[in-house]
Amino acid sequence: MELKLFSDAQLMTLFAHGREDAFRLLYDRNRERVHRLALRMTGRAQDAEEIVQETFLRVARAAPRYEAQAAFTTWLHRVALNVCLTWLKRAEGNVVPLFAADAAPVAAGATPHAALEAREVAALLQEELLSLSAPLRSAFVLRICEGLPYAEVAAILEIPEATARTHVHRARSALRHRMRRALSASRHQGSAR
Repeated sequence: MELKLFSDAQLMTLFAHGREDAFRLLYDRNRERVHRLALRMTGRAQDAEEIVQETFLRVARAAPRYEAQAAFTTWLHRVALNVCLTWLKRAEGNVVPLFAADAAPVAAGATPHAALEAREVAALLQEELLSLSAPLRSAFVLRICEGLPYAEVAAILEIPEATARTHVHRARSALRHRMRRALSASRHQGSAR
């Protein structure tokens, strides 16, 4: 039986019936998605790794009770987001945003100065993203960073679609305002040198 042909929901069912290889494939297919979400929610690669492990541990424990009422990815995002929010509550006040400078996208052939500037802006954006409230950050990350449709964002967050749209709009507005202010202050400091 070629497992690669099965959907994620079918793999969950197979795993619930004892097929561990189905869970390995499920993990391989979805690990990066969960890691991206966790990294964007926490800003720390080490925390993101631990969140990935905790998320898939919860997925494994839930397999016998899993019912494919929504798309598997919607359910998985919900589990991962719950782990992230629990993690953030526990770490509240202790989280220092760390940005992996290597992770900032830089245009091919960019000058070293342009590459450094792009990394600084990306680090600033990550810091500002982490300063948003959990509901705004969650909606923004799911919609803008992960590219999920509003209906799926609403399902994951268990809120009306209109509320999901409002959260994303407010997050964008707040980030735009904060980034303008921070970049303006940065330019002022740069010209004062």
